[in-house]
Amino acid sequence: QLDMVMEEAAELIQATNKFKRKPTEETIHNLCAEIADMEIMLEQLHLMLDKDLRIYNVKEEKLIRMQQRIAA
Repeated sequence: QLDMVMEEAAELIQATNKFKRKPTEETIHNLCAEIADMEIMLEQLHLMLDKDLRIYNVKEEKLIRMQQRIAA
Protein backbone atom coordinates (compact mmCIF):
# COMPACT_ATOMS: atom_id res chain seq x y z
CA GLN A 1 0.00 0.00 0.00
CA LEU A 2 2.85 2.41 0.69
CA ASP A 3 3.99 2.02 -2.91
CA MET A 4 0.45 2.84 -4.02
CA VAL A 5 0.52 6.01 -1.88
CA MET A 6 3.71 7.12 -3.58
CA GLU A 7 2.25 6.35 -7.01
CA GLU A 8 -0.92 8.33 -6.29
CA ALA A 9 1.12 11.23 -4.92
CA ALA A 10 3.19 11.29 -8.11
CA GLU A 11 0.02 11.26 -10.23
CA LEU A 12 -1.39 14.15 -8.19
CA ILE A 13 1.80 16.14 -8.73
CA GLN A 14 1.66 15.46 -12.46
CA ALA A 15 -2.02 16.46 -12.69
CA THR A 16 -1.30 19.64 -10.72
CA ASN A 17 1.52 20.60 -13.08
CA LYS A 18 -0.66 19.97 -16.14
CA PHE A 19 -3.44 22.10 -14.65
CA LYS A 20 -0.98 24.92 -13.89
CA ARG A 21 0.30 24.88 -17.46
CA LYS A 22 -3.09 24.62 -19.14
CA PRO A 23 -6.21 25.10 -16.99
CA THR A 24 -8.89 23.47 -19.12
CA GLU A 25 -12.00 21.50 -18.24
CA GLU A 26 -10.06 18.30 -18.95
CA THR A 27 -7.13 19.17 -16.69
CA ILE A 28 -9.51 20.31 -13.92
CA HIS A 29 -11.38 17.00 -14.18
CA ASN A 30 -8.13 15.03 -14.07
CA LEU A 31 -6.89 17.03 -11.09
CA CYS A 32 -10.13 16.39 -9.22
CA ALA A 33 -9.86 12.67 -9.97
CA GLU A 34 -6.31 12.55 -8.65
CA ILE A 35 -7.27 14.50 -5.52
CA ALA A 36 -10.01 11.94 -4.89
CA ASP A 37 -7.57 9.06 -5.39
CA MET A 38 -5.07 10.66 -3.01
CA GLU A 39 -7.73 11.24 -0.35
CA ILE A 40 -8.73 7.58 -0.59
CA MET A 41 -5.11 6.51 -0.18
CA LEU A 42 -4.70 8.81 2.83
CA GLU A 43 -7.77 7.25 4.44
CA GLN A 44 -6.25 3.82 3.85
CA LEU A 45 -3.04 5.00 5.54
CA HIS A 46 -5.07 6.15 8.53
CA LEU A 47 -6.57 2.68 8.80
CA MET A 48 -3.25 0.90 8.24
CA LEU A 49 -1.34 2.94 10.79
CA ASP A 50 -4.21 3.12 13.27
CA LYS A 51 -2.85 6.49 14.34
CA ASP A 52 -5.89 8.71 13.77
CA LEU A 53 -5.47 10.55 17.09
CA ARG A 54 -1.75 11.19 16.56
CA ILE A 55 -2.38 12.44 13.01
CA TYR A 56 -5.23 14.65 14.25
CA ASN A 57 -3.00 16.16 16.97
CA VAL A 58 -0.16 16.94 14.57
CA LYS A 59 -2.64 18.45 12.11
CA GLU A 60 -4.11 20.66 14.84
CA GLU A 61 -0.62 21.87 15.86
CA LYS A 62 0.16 22.78 12.25
CA LEU A 63 -3.16 24.61 11.83
CA ILE A 64 -2.57 26.61 15.02
CA ARG A 65 0.91 27.63 13.83
CA MET A 66 -0.52 28.65 10.45
CA GLN A 67 -3.23 30.74 12.11
CA GLN A 68 -0.62 32.44 14.29
CA ARG A 69 1.49 33.28 11.23
CA ILE A 70 -1.52 34.71 9.41
CA ALA A 71 -2.52 36.82 12.43
CA ALA A 72 0.99 38.24 12.86
